[in-house]
Amino acid sequence: MGSAFGKHTNAIKENGMTLWTVDNQTYGQLIDDIDTFGNAFNKRTEADIILSDFEARKNALIDKTDTNDKPNILVLWGTDDGILVARDKSFACDLLKLLGCHNLANDIELEPVIPNFMYNMDEEQVAALNPDVIIRIYDGDTQKVKVHFDENDIQLASGTWSHMNAAKNGKVFTLPEDGYAANPGITMMDSFEKLAQLTFDLK
Repeated sequence: MGSAFGKHTNAIKENGMTLWTVDNQTYGQLIDDIDTFGNAFNKRTEADIILSDFEARKNALIDKTDTNDKPNILVLWGTDDGILVARDKSFACDLLKLLGCHNLANDIELEPVIPNFMYNMDEEQVAALNPDVIIRIYDGDTQKVKVHFDENDIQLASGTWSHMNAAKNGKVFTLPEDGYAANPGITMMDSFEKLAQLTFDLK
């Protein structure tokens, strides 16, 4: 299980199970995990096939997005309670960073919910940003999150966010929780390719 669930460690051990904690939020962490699992479970050949495929697809995306005009991005997490701002150790931000995108959330001071990962929305500071692309990701009850995204739509259309390049150019994308709110494991490259397609207008 993920190391973030460390509070359950003792209960698992007390029930006679062997515990192995991993970190798998970022691209690099999942690569390391697959390599480790390949060795641990005598699946070296299978692991190498997966890793080779991942590396080839990643390099292809980097080649396709090799431009001097790298977009400024803003990644938002829609939760039941509101919208959070994501930084580089969140899954989507990590992938976009590999493509050379600049995350504008790194340029402002925000109150951390999870340091280097999720931060509370500071409306005044965020509204002053000018991202080229906004990625919004569901991470909670769909109906509750939709209320917050609908309010954000108003800000983007005619409110304090309407000046943003992303709003003017139709570059605001809303993605489901499945595949984007956390590293989805073996299907990670599908999510990577989708993010690159949206952000860089890939065909």
